[in-house]
Amino acid sequence: MQLLALLHYWRASLLDGQRHLDWQAVTARPCAAEAVAAGLLPPDLTRALWEDAETALSRDELKAATRPVLILPAVLTPRLDHGSGIVRDHRRRVPVWVPALLDGEGRLTPTQADPLIDRDILAPLGGDAVTFGSVTAQDAFLGSAEAVNGARDRRQSWSALWTHVGRLFEAVFQAAPSAMGPPHYTNDGCQICIGRPPIDAIRNVAGLYDALITGLNRKPDPIAPPPLLQRLTADAPPPRPAPADAGRRHLAQMDARHPLNPGQREALRGALDTRPGEITAINGPPGTGKTTLL
Repeated sequence: MQLLALLHYWRASLLDGQRHLDWQAVTARPCAAEAVAAGLLPPDLTRALWEDAETALSRDELKAATRPVLILPAVLTPRLDHGSGIVRDHRRRVPVWVPALLDGEGRLTPTQADPLIDRDILAPLGGDAVTFGSVTAQDAFLGSAEAVNGARDRRQSWSALWTHVGRLFEAVFQAAPSAMGPPHYTNDGCQICIGRPPIDAIRNVAGLYDALITGLNRKPDPIAPPPLLQRLTADAPPPRPAPADAGRRHLAQMDARHPLNPGQREALRGALDTRPGEITAINGPPGTGKTTLL
């Protein structure tokens, strides 16, 4: 179905454009995976991270009882191999970033943000880029009943969150974090740093695409495509009706001394001629009547 194909394409394009965390922008410290799994860091590492926060966070953020951290369950460093199969991209790779909060006693607690998967290592990618998993595997896992139904638990329970991270690795990368070792890469193990995930500006839009795709695939009673979606995906726009005779009716005109200018008349005509499934965008400098028109 052409409509479903377009929705999948738009969704994939949206996800491709989301921001990624930059390994070069953080100062990560090694940490034992066992300590992270238990949700309790050793005192020396906790002190070091709190010291890092003094320069990484704002004054207001430092007033909080916890510090935002990012956990890197696996850090992949390209090896300088000789001969065939050399890795052309010499950047370190962090497949998954896990946001968390760290208190002064070393205890880790979940946040409301989900783990972030680096899109730059998921197929499909252009050229000869190195990939470790696929968008298809990621979507299948994140859309599974287990992942969806467990969202509340992993935002309240550290053990539930860390179990989710392990299953995410197995589903997308076919390996546990500690066992992940793509050819020509060395797994430097678990690390942690002070930092926050980037603002997820696409979650709601991606959720809209997911709802539309699910509804259109629903059997035996798929939803009807919303009028705006039908309009945007039509092969050709339907013919417009004759312009409304708004000028002669003097709509929105205060009196004969204050007529609408041509641009205002055109905006009014466009608003009156807007049909279901259409959007009229009105642009203009301050004071030209945009709010009055609404």
